[in-house]
Amino acid sequence: MSAESPSSPRRFRLRWSRADSVATQTILALGMVLVGLTFLASLLWITPLLPAEGLGRFAQITVHQPMGAPATVPDVEPVVDDVTIVEEPKMTLRFEDPSTLQRLMLVLSTLLTQAAALTILYLILRVLRSLDQGDPFVPANVRRIYTIALTMILAAILVPTADGFAGLFLQHGVVPEDGMVLVSFTLSLESGPLVALLAGLLLAALAEVFRRGARMRDDVEGLV
Repeated sequence: MSAESPSSPRRFRLRWSRADSVATQTILALGMVLVGLTFLASLLWITPLLPAEGLGRFAQITVHQPMGAPATVPDVEPVVDDVTIVEEPKMTLRFEDPSTLQRLMLVLSTLLTQAAALTILYLILRVLRSLDQGDPFVPANVRRIYTIALTMILAAILVPTADGFAGLFLQHGVVPEDGMVLVSFTLSLESGPLVALLAGLLLAALAEVFRRGARMRDDVEGLV
């Protein structure tokens, strides 16, 4: 990273080699392909084209118990035949033959996470491509970083919300509601939503730095 000689306009330029650009963009492109394939698999699983056991981890949800309750599986029985209880430290419901709507609810939070990841990876790729011109402080990058920040903040809010209300829908009429917490939100320093929210706010601050850097550069160039 260096600045141009004193005789040239005072314009910050980041030295970004061709090899750096190709390697980084290749990694990001491969990440987009991988996330895109999992996104398509999730969409296909909603339809009857894939059997429920094809992506078995999608076909189950955790029933949350009240705070302070023993960390054991409660002694309850499902009121429908195609749902079983998995014996784990927490009560997990496994749907043997979910309907299309149930499949959508089961995979909803995953779809939102994958869509957010695709958006973020694509925008990061566009930012890195701008480094080929050696100047990251351009208005387009400001918009991209703001969009990345907004995507992370929305994902931090919408993913757990969708997960909670999808669980509410799926549990209704399946297990007795007495003693169960149908919607549960956990917020701690280790929780994913809080980390994503803080990261989004930090990126928003970085976007503001980029915006001011671009404005200051344009003001300096206007005086030269």
